[in-house]
Amino acid sequence: MSEPSIYSAVNAAQLEMFLEAFDYQYHFAIEDSKEGFCKVVDLISQYIGGHSVVDCGCGYGGVARQLSNAGFKVTGVTNEMRQVVVATQIASTAEFLYFDLDSCTENKHLPMADTFLFLESMSHIKDPESLIAGSLARCSSLIMIEQVAHNSAWYHPLWNMHFRHRDYYVDLIKRFGWRIEECRDLMPAAAIASANLWQRRLVEFSRNDQLDFHLTLLSDLCHEILSDPERFIAEIGLMLIVARET
Repeated sequence: MSEPSIYSAVNAAQLEMFLEAFDYQYHFAIEDSKEGFCKVVDLISQYIGGHSVVDCGCGYGGVARQLSNAGFKVTGVTNEMRQVVVATQIASTAEFLYFDLDSCTENKHLPMADTFLFLESMSHIKDPESLIAGSLARCSSLIMIEQVAHNSAWYHPLWNMHFRHRDYYVDLIKRFGWRIEECRDLMPAAAIASANLWQRRLVEFSRNDQLDFHLTLLSDLCHEILSDPERFIAEIGLMLIVARET
């Protein structure tokens, strides 16, 4: 079955609109601007060890493009082929690969790199132990920005995501003999403004018959957020974990 037109787009303006609707805001709703997105990438860059990076669960290539433009050698890995198609167009200087990230067998063959990134991707993984084991065997630094456990009240009903406590990831990483360099909270300070931006973009997508299943879920989430913004701000959060091989 062919992919929806949005995923096979070659029009630069359409790709830019797609990137702004998703990777400037969708995974990193910390500030409502491209500058806010870039601040998150700058934060990541401070912790990257070495030159080569694997963005594990790379989405549509926003982070990979920024890091590649900054001079890093970036490989994006995702378990959705449509994301490989779009990301390849968005970030032509990076490489993108399809992997079944829930497969114990495939996780043993992930690319080698100095640093592995997990940026709000682990909550989509059913078996994080297998994925982290495969990743730590192929790098010397790990950076994770992930949803905190109590976010499940917002996201789980829509995406069937898997939210875990920070201690779960810390203990798992330590079990492999790695050192936790930093572990702290990140607050999505302008998530409401971001939800408003998403909603406006999704209206544009709807007018162009580009509102597929995933975008419909995102639209429903935006409606939920904007219906009770004070509760959303009080409950939502992110965590940062940086780990090094000992």
